[in-house]
This record gives sequence, structure tokens and C-alpha cells, in this order.
Amino acid sequence: MMKDRTTYTNRDQSGGNALILIIPVIFGLGLVCATLISWLQTEVQVNNRHILRQEALLAAESALEYGAAQLSWRFDRSGSVVERIE
Repeated sequence: MMKDRTTYTNRDQSGGNALILIIPVIFGLGLVCATLISWLQTEVQVNNRHILRQEALLAAESALEYGAAQLSWRFDRSGSVVERIE
């Protein structure tokens, strides 16, 4: 008795080749996405630090302006910066 031989066509073998091509592509896209996420996190940190620095600078400037206004008010009111003791 003769056994039937199964012949493989190119279509049957192409599934493995596609998988071999897809895995590096997916790995590459994942690497690019991870790099972008890392870069974005760094940018967010830099921006947050800049905002905090600007707020601190504005707060210091505001305190200096307030002090100058107090001195100006005292000088206008009494003619001297130092309060008179009476």
C-alpha cells in the first residue's frame, strides 16, 4: 500500500516568515516608544523646574517690592525711615 505524500506549498511556509519579520518590527516600535516616553518625562521635569524657579523669582521680587513700598510709606509719613519713639 502506498502512502499519500503531503506536499507543502509556499503559502504554508509564509506564516513563519511573516512572524520572523513582525517580531523585530514590533521590538523596534517598542524601543522607539520607550525612548519617546523617556524623553517626554525629562521634558516635563525640566518644564516643572522652570515653572518653580520662575515662581520663586517672582515671589522674591514681590517681597522686595513690598519692602520698598513699606520704606517709601514710612519715609513719606514721618520724613525718616526709622520710626520715632514718642
